[in-house]
Amino acid sequence: MKILVRNNTGLPQRYAGFIKDRINQAKEKFQHLLYAEVYLSEEGNAKSTYKAVVKLGVAGQDIVLTHTSESPTELWRKTFSDVQRYLRKYKERYRTPQIAAMI
Repeated sequence: MKILVRNNTGLPQRYAGFIKDRINQAKEKFQHLLYAEVYLSEEGNAKSTYKAVVKLGVAGQDIVLTHTSESPTELWRKTFSDVQRYLRKYKERYRTPQIAAMI
């Protein structure tokens, strides 16, 4: 699985590693995740606001999530709870029913 993290902020690179770990955990739980792209940016001059755009590649249309927050930890908490929620919703919606064959 391909994971791309673009960090256009002043945050340390350890945050990129943290994001990759969390997406790998989601991949283990939801096998239909094909790739993930995360774009981090910083907005504002006096008081920084962090923005995260997450693009999740699944079969069909991709899932795109956007969040903003003043705190990076709050941003990750909201973003990854939504990532899991949307992947769970996608899994329930597009799951193929298992048909047992009688032998």
